[in-house]
Amino acid sequence: MSGEPYWTTTCPGCGAQIDGLHNRYVCGICGWVSPPEEENPPPPVSRVED
Repeated sequence: MSGEPYWTTTCPGCGAQIDGLHNRYVCGICGWVSPPEEENPPPPVSRVED
């Protein structure tokens, strides 16, 4: 996955900064995981190039 951009946003569970790829987000602080069927994940805060 090298070279693919990922997104940084805020976890809706605890407010921590989390990273996502392909509209999938996981929080290492509180364990929140975006459901696979979720079409509207938290809005990205910033795009990060690898």
